[in-house]
Amino acid sequence: SASVFRRTPNKPNASRECIPAHPSGNEWILIGNQIHAHDTNELQAILTQPAEAEVCLLSDSPYRILRAAEAGNLEEFIRLYESDNNRLTVKDSKGRTAAHQAAARNRVNILTFIHGQGGNLNAQDMIGNTPLHTAVENDSFDALEFLLKM
Repeated sequence: SASVFRRTPNKPNASRECIPAHPSGNEWILIGNQIHAHDTNELQAILTQPAEAEVCLLSDSPYRILRAAEAGNLEEFIRLYESDNNRLTVKDSKGRTAAHQAAARNRVNILTFIHGQGGNLNAQDMIGNTPLHTAVENDSFDALEFLLKM
């Protein structure tokens, strides 16, 4: 399934960013099997608007950097960072940052880049876990060793 996002309106001297098409708490409406009957009217309203102006794909989402961190795709991670360095502070619905995602998957290359850019390797998620906690929970020994040295 793919997430639906709206683009913020064009504003002079401001970059466009993706925002939830329909927030339900911290949730996003999803296209596919996860659509519920009561969502179909709102989804139809979203989909009938011009795509270029109103909808952006997950590929444009600020959350894509979290997926790149999880995958260990350093080239994509750097590209996303360079397009908007504020993406290092993006958090998912549980408060996890790219550092949390990289630590969970033992992606030392991503953690090294984040550290080199001055990113926060001690960021806490919604329950207070840091990337170090996440590395321990996921048996990510290389990430654990790296984070202990920081």
